[in-house]
Amino acid sequence: GSGSMYGAALKKHNETLLELMSDILLNPVFKEEELEKIRKQTLSALAYNRNDPSAISEDVSDVLFFGKDHPYGEILTESSVNMITTAMCETYYKTWFRPNVAYLAIVGDLNLKEARKLVKKYFGAWQRSEVPRYKYSTPEAPGQLSIAIVDRPHAVQSNIKVGYPVEFNLGSEDYIKARVMNVLLGGGSYRLYKNLRETHAYTYGAYSSLNHDKYIGYFQATADVRNEVTDSAVYQIIYEMERLRDEPVPEDELEIVKNYLTGSFSLALENPATVAQFALNTARFNLPSDYYANYLKMISEVTPADIQEMAEIYLKPDKAYILVVGKGDEIEKGLAALNQAISVEYYDAEGNYVDPSERAKPLPDGLTSADVIEGYLEALGGRKVLQSVQDEEMKAEMEMQGMILRMGVYRKSPNLLKINLTMSESLLSRTVFDGETGTQLGMQGNKTLEGDELEQLRSEAIFMPELDYAGHGFETSLISVDNIEGSDCYKLEIIDPSGIVTEEYFAVETGLKLRSDEIMETPDGAATQITIFSDYRNIEGILVPHTLKISVGPQSITSTVRSIRFNTGMDMSVFK
Repeated sequence: GSGSMYGAALKKHNETLLELMSDILLNPVFKEEELEKIRKQTLSALAYNRNDPSAISEDVSDVLFFGKDHPYGEILTESSVNMITTAMCETYYKTWFRPNVAYLAIVGDLNLKEARKLVKKYFGAWQRSEVPRYKYSTPEAPGQLSIAIVDRPHAVQSNIKVGYPVEFNLGSEDYIKARVMNVLLGGGSYRLYKNLRETHAYTYGAYSSLNHDKYIGYFQATADVRNEVTDSAVYQIIYEMERLRDEPVPEDELEIVKNYLTGSFSLALENPATVAQFALNTARFNLPSDYYANYLKMISEVTPADIQEMAEIYLKPDKAYILVVGKGDEIEKGLAALNQAISVEYYDAEGNYVDPSERAKPLPDGLTSADVIEGYLEALGGRKVLQSVQDEEMKAEMEMQGMILRMGVYRKSPNLLKINLTMSESLLSRTVFDGETGTQLGMQGNKTLEGDELEQLRSEAIFMPELDYAGHGFETSLISVDNIEGSDCYKLEIIDPSGIVTEEYFAVETGLKLRSDEIMETPDGAATQITIFSDYRNIEGILVPHTLKISVGPQSITSTVRSIRFNTGMDMSVFK
C-alpha cells in the first residue's frame, strides 16, 4: 500500500514469505506499463464514482471538513491522476519508506529471539534516512450549522451526511467511552437506525461513525432517503445527537451495546491481522502495555454519565456540516427551514463552491427551443447538408467493467434501424425496426416487441428527428441556462412520441450537444441515463461526436466511434 505492507503464510513458509516481502520492500521496480495499467483502472473508477452519490459525498465532505490546503482535503481527480509519473512514485518511495519511521508487527508461532533473527536477516539492509516532517493547521468544526448541497438534478433520493472534524485518536483517555457512545448512536441497528428506518420509514439504514486519527479525526452520521423527507431525516439525526447530550441513557440500553462490543472484540481476536494491528496501535499511540488485556474491563465500566459526557464533548449538532447530495430544487427550501439564520450553499462534485449567479443564469429574451435546435443543426453542418443524408452506418466499441463490446448501428431514412451488439465475434443482441415491426434477438431468443417497447423503438428509429421534431410528434421546451462540463448550456426538455423524457444540453458558445439525460423507469424505480458527448470530428461535412460516456447510477460505459459512413446506398434487406 501507500504506507504499509502485509503478508501471511504457513509457518513452514516463514522464510519464503519474508524473502518475498523484503525483496518487494528493498528492491521495488516502477515500470511505466504498470503505472499506465493502474492509471487506467483509477480513471475508470473515477468515472464510476462521478455519478455515485456516496463517492461524491465522501469527496466533498473531505473538502468541507479539512479544507483544500490540508492533505486530508485533497481529492483524486482525472487531472491529478494524469499528472503522476513513475519518477514521482520512486521519489515518494525513497522519501517515506524508511526503517526509522516504520513499525513491524509479527504474529505467529515463534519467539522474540527467532523473530529478531529473521528480521535482521531479511530487513537488516534497509537504510535509514532523514524523513521530512510537515505541520498543518488543525481543522475545526464550523462555528454554526452549515448546509451544503451538491445538486443532482435527476436524483430521486438524497445522500445525507452530518459531520465535522474532531480531535480524536486511540491515545485519548476517553477513546473507549466515546466509542461506546457512538455505537449507541449509530454504530449498528441502534438509535439512528431505529428512528429513521423503523419509526419513520425514511431509509433502509442510518449510521454514524467516530473516526480516530493520529492527526485529526471526524464524526459523521449518514443516510440515504427519499427527496421529500430529506429535511425531516436531517432533523431526526440532529434530534438523536441532541438527545444523547441532554438525556441519560437507560442502563438496559447501554448494557445491550456493551454486550455487542464485547462479542465483537472476542471474535476479532481470532484474526492474527487484528492482533498485529493491536500491537501496532500500542506502539504508535503509546498505549499502556495491558491496554487490550483490559479492553473488556474498560467497556464494562462505562456508565450512563460517561455516555452523556462523551456526547457533550464529541457530538456537535449545532456546529456541523449538513451535506446533501441530491436534487437541489426539491430539497433546498426544507433544509433552509431547519435554521432560518443560515443560508444554503452549493458545491460541485469536486468540492468547489458554486456561486448562486452561476446556477441560474437568465435566458436571452425571445429565445425558443426551436432556435436552440436550429443552432445545433447549423453547428453540425447545416440543415441542407443533414437533409441530404439518407442512411448512416456507424461502428463503435464500448468498454464496460474491463470488457470490450462492439456495436454496429445501421439507420435509413425515414425510420429504419438495426443495432448489433457483439463480444469476441459472438452476437449478444440484435434489435431491428423495419418501419412497422420491431424484433429483438438476445439471450432469451427472438422476441417481437409490442406495446411500450415497440413505441420506444419506433421513436428511437426516427432518422435525424431534430430536422422536424414537431412533425414527428416530439414536444420541446427551453428550460434554463446551466453549466455543464465547464460550459454554459441551454437546457431543453424533449418528450418523444412514446412519452420518454430527455433533458438535453447545448453549448451556448458552439451550439453542439454536450449532454443528454434520459429519465428511465426501472424495476427499482426512476433512474437517469446520462450521456456525455465529446470529441466532435468532421465526417463528410458533418460534425459527429466520437466519444460518448454513458452512465446509469454507478454503472459507467465509454463508447468510442471507430467508423461512420453516410449515404452508403444501404439496402432494405439490412433490416429484415
